[in-house]
Amino acid sequence: MDRTIYPSAFIGPTPPERIIGTETEYASNDLVRLRGEPLGPALNHLGYNTTRDTAGTGHFVDSGARVYFDMGKLLEVATPEARGPLEATIVDFAGMSIINRLGVYQATGGPEPLGTTTPAYRISGSYMPATSTEPPEYVTVGRHGNYLLPRPGNDETNLMFREVLSAYIATRAIWDGCGIVMGRYGLSQKTPGIGVTVLNGHGHRTVEGGKPMGELLGPQDGKFTPGWTIFEDRSVDAHMSRTGTLLSVGAVSLVLRLLEQGIINQYNADDFTLREPIGVLKNTNYHFGKGVFDLESGAKSTAAELQQRFIEAMSMMASSEDRRLPDSEIGVAERLQKLSPKLSELDRKDPDYEVLSPEVEWATKLHYLRTKYGEDFCNKKTLVEAVAFDRQWHQTDEKSIGQLVYKRLDPDAKQLDEPIEYFRTHPPQTRAAARSRLLSSAACTLADWNLVKLVGSAPSEAIELDDPYSSRLPGDIMKHHSSTTDLLEDISKAG
Repeated sequence: MDRTIYPSAFIGPTPPERIIGTETEYASNDLVRLRGEPLGPALNHLGYNTTRDTAGTGHFVDSGARVYFDMGKLLEVATPEARGPLEATIVDFAGMSIINRLGVYQATGGPEPLGTTTPAYRISGSYMPATSTEPPEYVTVGRHGNYLLPRPGNDETNLMFREVLSAYIATRAIWDGCGIVMGRYGLSQKTPGIGVTVLNGHGHRTVEGGKPMGELLGPQDGKFTPGWTIFEDRSVDAHMSRTGTLLSVGAVSLVLRLLEQGIINQYNADDFTLREPIGVLKNTNYHFGKGVFDLESGAKSTAAELQQRFIEAMSMMASSEDRRLPDSEIGVAERLQKLSPKLSELDRKDPDYEVLSPEVEWATKLHYLRTKYGEDFCNKKTLVEAVAFDRQWHQTDEKSIGQLVYKRLDPDAKQLDEPIEYFRTHPPQTRAAARSRLLSSAACTLADWNLVKLVGSAPSEAIELDDPYSSRLPGDIMKHHSSTTDLLEDISKAG
């Protein structure tokens, strides 16, 4: 690969610790019955202070997370703004712990109990496809990652961004997939319903009959300081492995760094770009990365070879004295560098997928499925059992198969227990801390990511929190207030 470092084509500085957040939907026969107001009292009973969100579908809680209903039926947790991939992983699993607690709580006085017989599932995709008379057994369609970055400076850079990210996402399932049983075995939960990558000015949110791979949000979507934007990764899997989640969010951040810092640039981007990313995405998912694909440069590449090229560039950037990266991203690059040689196993005639375990979740799950049901675990006789096994893998309770496997195999399983418990009720030191401070004052009526409405304020008035990095409130109002009146008066003085 070209090792020349070119000037960045992006406007603004590269963030020292990228702001990252995830959104995960949880499916459950009981949790989906919950509606509206019962969610607030249930969260209060569990010890959370809550403030209704402006969408009217859920609540913000002390940790800065938002717990709400997506599409009117699926309970979802959007994590608070976190600094870097490690903190993003911690708050992601802290959000899952909220679901665990809701799942065992009986809402008293409500029309229906809250999650007492069926656990929630950390998964995207639909099991047991619908028939003409029966709906799917359950469906959840959401697992998104959100990454703050400087806004690309021109249309040419926009296009390069879209094409490089498309190639990365189309082939990453060979190590980043968590596996799914749905009539056949696939590496990624999200692949069956994914379309092309969408950027502002290029396409629409829903394309080719499916969700886009990713999306660069336009100015109208920007709830942050001007000059920044968000890449929304809309095809990421929900891992039970904490290491899997860390590598997943960290790798996307590193690919964005390669673009931001000009390491992937207009002169070498064709070496990282596929001619038919959607076809490669489908092939990679169902054929375990087998196949040789055309790059825009005219060269041929397998999925493993292209991912190894990305990882080589990440490693070069992480080890460069001129390219300073946060420790958490350097750690991710080092782990991926150790994983990279194993990916060559996928290109062998008779690959041994077990060599990818436990770092690669789909390989670990595949080993357990084969052990339990034999090689032909997706035939008609065992499909129902295999689907049930797959569901048990992704249950959020502590007794799920996936939880038990990764508590034994995952190097990050135990060491993150304490910080996950801490961030269940405490916000990261980002905009989430400022928002949480306001919410805990009991002076708030409505909240959004970038603004908070106060009791007694005019409909047009709100405290704006534009900077996602800042934990400070506008003016000097980071102090306790004895009453709503005092808080409103102090905010008025601050301008």
